[in-house]
Amino acid sequence: MAQRFKFAATFQETINPLPVAILMTKRRGLLQTVCMALGNIGDVSTLPALSQAAKDSEPLIAEHARWALKRIQNKEKV
Repeated sequence: MAQRFKFAATFQETINPLPVAILMTKRRGLLQTVCMALGNIGDVSTLPALSQAAKDSEPLIAEHARWALKRIQNKEKV
């Protein structure tokens, strides 16, 4: 029976690793990645959320949020 569960876990990680990765990601790493993605997308509708994230107590999150804000604002100027 234990062999069956081990196979199922391995199968899940091989076929669909994303849910496992998300569950293992810490808040700061996840929000850092979100800020980077939002900055790269460049949608001005994300500015309020990024402004809030720029005030986060975690320096890594705040730094990446400020980066994303600047990136989006600079795209708007062009």
